[in-house]
Amino acid sequence: MPTTRLAPLTSRGTLLGVLLAATLGLGGVFAMQAVGMTRSHNVSVGRFLDESAQAAAREFLSRSRDEVDALGADLLSGITGQRATSPYEELPAIESLQRAAERTFVCADSGVRAFRFDFRGRMLVTGSPSADAERMVLASRIANDYRERYRPEWRTTLLVAGGGTRPVLYGVRFAEFRAPLAVYGVELCDAALQTTIFRTALARGGLLATDAGGLSQDSLLAVSVQDASGAALLTGASDSGATHRASATIERLSGVIATVTLRPAAARLLAVSPPSSSRVELLVGLFVLTALLSLLALLQLRREAALVRLRTDFTSSVSHELRTPLAQILLFGETLRLGRARTEKDRQFAVDTIVEEGRRLMHLVDNLLQFDRSSRGATPLALTTVPVSEVVTSACDTFAPIADVSRMTLTCDVPLDLAVRADAAALRHVLLNFLDNAAKYGPSPQQVHIAAARSNGIVRISVDDQGPGVPESERESIWPPFARLDRDRRGARPGSGIGLSVVRDLVTRQQGRCSVEGAPGGGARFVVELASASVN
Repeated sequence: MPTTRLAPLTSRGTLLGVLLAATLGLGGVFAMQAVGMTRSHNVSVGRFLDESAQAAAREFLSRSRDEVDALGADLLSGITGQRATSPYEELPAIESLQRAAERTFVCADSGVRAFRFDFRGRMLVTGSPSADAERMVLASRIANDYRERYRPEWRTTLLVAGGGTRPVLYGVRFAEFRAPLAVYGVELCDAALQTTIFRTALARGGLLATDAGGLSQDSLLAVSVQDASGAALLTGASDSGATHRASATIERLSGVIATVTLRPAAARLLAVSPPSSSRVELLVGLFVLTALLSLLALLQLRREAALVRLRTDFTSSVSHELRTPLAQILLFGETLRLGRARTEKDRQFAVDTIVEEGRRLMHLVDNLLQFDRSSRGATPLALTTVPVSEVVTSACDTFAPIADVSRMTLTCDVPLDLAVRADAAALRHVLLNFLDNAAKYGPSPQQVHIAAARSNGIVRISVDDQGPGVPESERESIWPPFARLDRDRRGARPGSGIGLSVVRDLVTRQQGRCSVEGAPGGGARFVVELASASVN
């Protein structure tokens, strides 16, 4: 029969082909990873350096904003820090603001100029003499900037418009309900802007989020600042070897653009980690996976060989178990058909034997069907309240003819008030399997005792035989499908190796547990534990 042999061979060849293809694929991945590692590392380092430059630019602007807040607190908090009690109150004078600005800012040209822009009359007053045209331009700049950009939560902001206009630091005095009354501020020069804000922020150092290793900040990076029109407000020393730079902007500072350029020393400082440790981990993982796949191939071959051996043993055992009762049925059936039974007693013996062997066959077929259902995922059992004594009595009555032939005496000690949550047919099948094992592996004659007792909400049902027992070291290994003790496999005892597997499956589906112990008489004690129930 070539088809019966072809399927296993085809399956094994397909599996080995898949495993081999997976191994070759992993080898290709290794090669690709080795070729691309350096390139990927360089790209990752470049991206990291660019992100570091951008983070430094954002940090510089954040510090510049802090300097603006500090200047605003020193110069304007006394005026704009408190709300006016009435929108019609007299506005504070600007002479004190002018004097404070002159002490704070140093401008070589026309100096600094404090101002106040009244929203109510759109009048602008300056702290130092200025032409009407200059005041009109400044008033227009302030009004437009307040309308388009200013946020009340800022308190102080910086206006850098470029195009030849001077930078402005200002805040707004509000009345109740955030009604704007007037703008107070200082018009300063580019030099004062550099000195008091940008260079002060730069002098604080630590723009890179790493230990500088004793190097000065100027040797690590250069910072330049431009206004929105592109005019330079701060120029850092250039470096022809620098290749990583990034820019950032902030609305609070009127959209000025800060650009940070990393010098080669910073690139060396930030890129000292080993190249792509995650890539190395990936390669190690791929090697491990290859080894595991190879091991899996070997284990699969061993498992296939073991399954073939189990299938052969199972087929042989089941065939033997089927052949023995069938031979008996055929023998006594022919005896009756040919009229060889001389007396009524002989005829009755032949009929009884046929019935007993038929029951043995039926039990074996039931086991096979139950094993097939469990392997295919059978539907849950219907658990009800089941009197234990009724199930034990039914199992003993069913098994009595086989017990008589095997010269096996059945005794029971089951209280009538015991009940469990179980499926009656499944529990009966479990007990029949225990009795069949006792008849199959026990001596002749022997006594088999069935007992039941309740403890802590659990009913314990035990079946004691007088057979050779189960060695303690093998008491957990007898429950899987096709499992048999070594002594039984080597001997002439029949058995399919599925009876106890069916028992465990049925007991588990009844939410119970099963085990095997040593019986007091030297044999085996098979135990089933199920949840107790009340008898109606």
